Amino acid sequence: MPAIPRIAFVAHFVICIAVAAIGFLAWQKGAIQWVYANDQTMITSVVMLLMAYGAVRLGWLAWNIGPDTASDDGHWIVRLCIYAAYTGTAIGLLLLAKSFEAAGKPSFGALAAALCTTATGGAAAFFLEIMTRSLEYGVARARRP
Repeated sequence: MPAIPRIAFVAHFVICIAVAAIGFLAWQKGAIQWVYANDQTMITSVVMLLMAYGAVRLGWLAWNIGPDTASDDGHWIVRLCIYAAYTGTAIGLLLLAKSFEAAGKPSFGALAAALCTTATGGAAAFFLEIMTRSLEYGVARARRP
């Protein structure tokens, strides 16, 4: 059995290290704690769980890469992150509108949490799409004779 080239997995691993470094810096600055405290919908947490699942799934596919490896899961998870982000933003904006109605003044915490959900979904989709493309390039290399 020929050796399996691990270049796709190495690329995936480097991307995961970059995402972990960004997450660590966000945690040190208190951004993650702020989002958790202010996001009433908790959809930002759902997006991050989708990101973690996507990273693990695409990493497993990159490790076991072959000519028949499909990257469909990556594209599906990217779409789920974007849909969840849009849903979270819509719910956050509805909560903002509700705060206008109840108190007569805006709750900028709800607006900020809504925008943070969009940013998180966009960032997760961005990094997962890069991972998926890296996997596709690895599959193309594995198909070469």
